[in-house]
Amino acid sequence: MTSVLLAMCNVVGLQAQEPNGNFYIMHEWNISPDNYDAFVEWSKEYKKVAEKTKAKSYEAVYSNGNFSFIFFAGNKQEDIQKFEKENDDWEMAHPELDALYKKYSYSARSVNATYWQSAPDLSYVPDNYKPGDYSHSYIRFGDNYIKMDKVEEAKQIIKEYIAEYRKQKVEFKVSIYWNIMGEGWPMLRIMTQWEDAVEWATSVKALNEKFKDNKTIEELGKRFRAVLRESNSYEGFRRPELSHTVE
Repeated sequence: MTSVLLAMCNVVGLQAQEPNGNFYIMHEWNISPDNYDAFVEWSKEYKKVAEKTKAKSYEAVYSNGNFSFIFFAGNKQEDIQKFEKENDDWEMAHPELDALYKKYSYSARSVNATYWQSAPDLSYVPDNYKPGDYSHSYIRFGDNYIKMDKVEEAKQIIKEYIAEYRKQKVEFKVSIYWNIMGEGWPMLRIMTQWEDAVEWATSVKALNEKFKDNKTIEELGKRFRAVLRESNSYEGFRRPELSHTVE
């Protein structure tokens, strides 16, 4: 899948980086509902080759009619090109992948690549968080497009949010990622993970109750909305049966 995707993706340019953040590459495939089963079968067959040949790990997530495959590229900007070359070389060395593409590619309407960097300094981790817990299968995403001249202001607002979350002992983790290539505007993604939609809804209700009369959070919300060009939120589902992990 990767070599075909790299030929099709539209890279706009590398944007500002966060200190100490890891880099990720996401391949997003838009699927026709009529061909959903065929694409899932393609992904399973692809995973078999990946497992047999000990290819690089990736995680599969389904959201909004798209399948996203997320790869960890490294912790330096130059690791992105290195990863892509190594992954492309791996695909070229296994012609059975090309055969799978010819068999199943009709199931995808389009494919796009986006490039991300984690922002640990802008993320919130509660005191009770257990690193390495990937049991949560339900994910909430919030994509926030920042006005060009408001990036630093947005960062400051998020840091103030973190301070208030820590003060109020919010119990769930909030992860922040910057889109560094593939979008024409600065965009940050806010991600939270849950056992299911019921747990998410229950937690949001409890959070709203906790912050009901919190003037600090109310003011931060106004300031954050003012630096946004656009925002949207949606759900995703982790698909471990389509993911590949190298032990």
